[in-house]
Amino acid sequence: MAVCLPVRAAASAAVLLALALGAGAQAPEKLAALLPVVKEADGLASQADARIWSGFHFKEVPLVFFDGATRQALVAHFQPLPEGFSPADPALPGTGYGSLPAGTLAVQGSQPLGGRLAAWVDASAAAGALTVRTLYREAFRVRLQYMGVPPPPPLPAAGYPSEDPENAALLRAEAALAGRLAAAPRDQAAGLAATLAALRTRRQARLAPEVAAWENGREVNDGLAEYAASAATGDRTPVAIGADAGAVRAADPRHWASTGGAVALAADAAAPGWKVSFEKSARTDLSAELRRLADAAPADLAALNLDALVTEEKKAAEALAARRAELLTSIQQAKGIVVVLQLEGWLDPAKGISWTNRFDPKGVVPVDVDRKIHSYYKLVGAGVLEFTSSRPSLITVRRQITTGFSPEDLALYQLTVDGNPTSLSVESPSATGRVEVRAPQFELKVNYGRVEFDASSRHLVVTPLASPGAS
Repeated sequence: MAVCLPVRAAASAAVLLALALGAGAQAPEKLAALLPVVKEADGLASQADARIWSGFHFKEVPLVFFDGATRQALVAHFQPLPEGFSPADPALPGTGYGSLPAGTLAVQGSQPLGGRLAAWVDASAAAGALTVRTLYREAFRVRLQYMGVPPPPPLPAAGYPSEDPENAALLRAEAALAGRLAAAPRDQAAGLAATLAALRTRRQARLAPEVAAWENGREVNDGLAEYAASAATGDRTPVAIGADAGAVRAADPRHWASTGGAVALAADAAAPGWKVSFEKSARTDLSAELRRLADAAPADLAALNLDALVTEEKKAAEALAARRAELLTSIQQAKGIVVVLQLEGWLDPAKGISWTNRFDPKGVVPVDVDRKIHSYYKLVGAGVLEFTSSRPSLITVRRQITTGFSPEDLALYQLTVDGNPTSLSVESPSATGRVEVRAPQFELKVNYGRVEFDASSRHLVVTPLASPGAS
């Protein structure tokens, strides 16, 4: 259920916040605009809490809405407010505005603030589209921690079998079944659950046990959080997954939110008391609840047309491989110039750097466990560098970013060191200072670094360095 905030309401919230902060203070409109969403979510709590889980009280779960770029935050359900925060809205006790404490890592998830475990929500990523569903989903993740639900085990180093067409096809079938199960009448739930259970057993038998355990853990954590969002709003449709070939890939967490949420919603209708049995279990998967729903009903895998799905997935995998090879060539062997940003040793919160990271998830092409091609990527490390590119860039996890340019791009390419236009060659292959590289759809600024040029490969390597005199 999307929440559309009228301009007048947003302005009023901003004015209230400015008054609360005192004369001369400027209200952060991005955060102030979230106050009506919090108010709407609070208004549902008296009915929603009982539907979600015994002992869950939405208005008792601290919420932190943060802007990573400014490190400003709006908090809700804090009484008293954390140190340094001022009241945001007199109509919403427990809401406040302030700056995050130094050294606090601003990331989405569950972590403490002011001595209380809170749900952290990235207000910048929400981009004005934050909904009541989001608030209940993230708040229930905190409840899961108090319930002792373990986080998913780590994915093995070999990664997820995203290149396996049969696994991808079966994942698609599971997603389709889950959508039907969530909305099914009670008399149809058993048959759908039986088919889903049989399909899951067949697919996970092909996986390494560690990968299957990772899937199950994701389904519990993401699925029950999605279930809480559905139960709160009355929307029995868990987050949807695309049905097209290649749409369910590389363990997209939305898949586990859909399947886990669907099992929980169906259990509400057909197997009352399932929450008690879940709490008595190891809480690492929902397989017992799925089997209880199935209740010995026959599974109907034939109706899923799995052979056709596998064929579609094979074609999708081949198309992805061809696109990936073409992109890799255009990046790593570009005939104009290749810019390589070295990051080893710098992506470390221990250095006191506040990193922000933005990318378009729809424009990601997986290469292997450690590398992905992004069509849009932005990385900012305060006091170190700024990188923004809306052209294909190869991201090697925690090591480097590589971007290729054609000969035509070089007409607009510019390298400066300490503000001076610089042209590196075989005779002068390196320089040190404040580095800026500009090219079409590309900008890189390094406060202090070294640039090196290899004429044979046309690679320009930029390495951040500690500033002279820095301890």
